[in-house]
Parts: sequence; structure tokens; C-alpha cells
Amino acid sequence: MPLDNIEPFDEHRKSKAEDLRMRVKLAFRALRKKHYLAEQNFLCCRTCATAAMQLSCSQHAHHAAKSGEPPKVGFVYYTADDENYLHANLMVHVSWHGQADEVRAALEAEGLSVDWDGADATRMLVKIPIIH
Repeated sequence: MPLDNIEPFDEHRKSKAEDLRMRVKLAFRALRKKHYLAEQNFLCCRTCATAAMQLSCSQHAHHAAKSGEPPKVGFVYYTADDENYLHANLMVHVSWHGQADEVRAALEAEGLSVDWDGADATRMLVKIPIIH
């Protein structure tokens, strides 16, 4: 759901969604500095996004070998489908490949709660913690 289509009475929800997006953006920025590819609202679905990320990492590795740049160590993203889920549920599933502890730490450093079962094949569910 695009933010422009939210009813006025949903301003609080809109604000929370923007806060979540900004915090994830900052975490992804930190991961880019650690040589991850990181994208928000990336492509339509996980199948397309994962394929594109894998191809991009491969192409970057080829370029890095020639230029002496450090190679990408992994990737993180969420898709357009996930963006819709974010607005509806105020949480987002982050797909990743690389060092799970590093990805999780970057998200938590921005004050986000990360639910993850520890399996390499599962996404991390990211949300703003509820403070009572």
C-alpha cells in the first residue's frame, strides 16, 4: 500500500511505517560499509530479487578481482511485496545472505527487534519493539 493512499486517520500508522523504513535504511547503509549489497523495496518478489542479488555479487566479484576492490560479502533486501506487508503490519521480512550475526547486529543497532529462527534459509522478521 503506497503511503499516499493511507487515510488521514491512519497518520500514526503512516508515521510508524516511515520510522521502520528509515531505521532499516540506516541499518542497510551500515551493512553497505561492510561490503554488503543492500536494497529496499527491491524488485517484485524474492525469486527475482535473490537471482538479481546473486548475479550482482558475482559480477562485482569479477570486477573486484580485476580492480583490487574488496568483494561483496553478502546481501540484504526486502521486496515490493515485503514493502506492502510493512505498511499493512508495521514489520518487514528481510532476506539476507552473508553473516547472520552481522546483519542482525546492524538492524538491532538501529533499535529494531529481529525475530529469526537461526536457519540460513529463513528471513529475519524486523519490527520496532513495543515499549510498555
